[in-house]
Amino acid sequence: MTAVWRDGKMVLGPLHLLKGETVPTAGTLASQALREIGVSAHGTRDEFEIAGLDEHGESMDWLS
Repeated sequence: MTAVWRDGKMVLGPLHLLKGETVPTAGTLASQALREIGVSAHGTRDEFEIAGLDEHGESMDWLS
């Protein structure tokens, strides 16, 4: 589930995908949330990459 809160109010969401559902045309839930907080895709890089979150995408990498 994804949601964005601003000034104590939910401004996006809650968004969720059920197992087997396809990613919406608006993008992944994370990308939608990142856009809501001002992160913009640029060229071939999506919001997740622009925010630097792609470097930590695999939870097993957190252990190293």
